[in-house]
Amino acid sequence: MRTTRMHVNTTPVSVDQLIPYLPFSQTPPSNANKQRELQVDPRTGMKNYMANETGGWTTSTAYIRQSLLEAIEIRRRARSDDDIYKAFRLLGQALHCLEDLPAHSNWIELALIEMGYRNVFPHVGSNTAIQVGGKRIYPMVTGTFGGMDFIHSLLGLFPPPFLKKGVDEIGKPPIIYLKRKLLM
Repeated sequence: MRTTRMHVNTTPVSVDQLIPYLPFSQTPPSNANKQRELQVDPRTGMKNYMANETGGWTTSTAYIRQSLLEAIEIRRRARSDDDIYKAFRLLGQALHCLEDLPAHSNWIELALIEMGYRNVFPHVGSNTAIQVGGKRIYPMVTGTFGGMDFIHSLLGLFPPPFLKKGVDEIGKPPIIYLKRKLLM
């Protein structure tokens, strides 16, 4: 295992330790059940990959539960700083996945609708409401990271004029400016 020396209480940190968050904790993995994974569970109103553990795929809820249980177990039997750091890393990955629910889904909008607010866009089609527990609700869905999300995440790489000036001042549409900067 290759390690890189970092200043975290002078404990070496491996590359593996810097990657505490697995892709399936936020988006469903590809497998033979993909169509079923992406369907809405009629019992909960959530996409199957979020919380339906009957399909054989990894769910966000199972990932959170597994990470928390492992963090608790490791912390209880910790004999070294490395054990404690691993427990904290597992706690962090569970909390990261948990915070992705309101950050990357329509959970907030659905909560507002449930509380009686009107004119709230649920980020799903108006004909997608389903009957769950005697109520008509919109399904809970998570977003995906598409092209514009990727470009937005790169904006930190671009100094002025793009960040400090408007599009008119640059004289080019932002996407053309970004493409030229990426190709340089």
